[in-house]
Amino acid sequence: MESMAENLSLVSRVAFDQLLPTELLTAIFDCLETSAEVNDIRLTCQDFYQAAWSPFTRSCNGRIFHLTACSLRALQRLSRTEQVIPYVSTLNIGTVCCSSKGDFSLYPGAKRACSREDRIRRRAACWQYREMSREDAALERSGELREMLTAALTKWSSLERINVVEGGRL
Repeated sequence: MESMAENLSLVSRVAFDQLLPTELLTAIFDCLETSAEVNDIRLTCQDFYQAAWSPFTRSCNGRIFHLTACSLRALQRLSRTEQVIPYVSTLNIGTVCCSSKGDFSLYPGAKRACSREDRIRRRAACWQYREMSREDAALERSGELREMLTAALTKWSSLERINVVEGGRL
């Protein structure tokens, strides 16, 4: 059984996007169930891309932004995207932060890697994790993480609620 996104993708090849106004396309795209379907539709053509901003930003309301440089940069990029701002009503800020110890307490089973490939992947991930935590620690000491969060939060005109999420789950 084909998904709605695949069906709409086929229909778009016959200039479907030029037959309907953007508002109607947006209403149709609001019926898509997953963010993957919305992303697929957005890649179909420019008109679909523009019409799918509202359903695309629904996924932002459920996303957790952690107090890390990487996550705050993503939040800043979103806050500079004018099409996103009107639709985001909730931001979730997670309290999980990196530790320079490089332990994998957040990744159950990581210490039980048994094959050579798993051990190599684990070492690479551990190295990246340590580098990321060093960067975050330096940015936190300099006050830049706070500045990044402040800069990102000042742009959201339609923001109704900010949830502080303990750990990584809503």
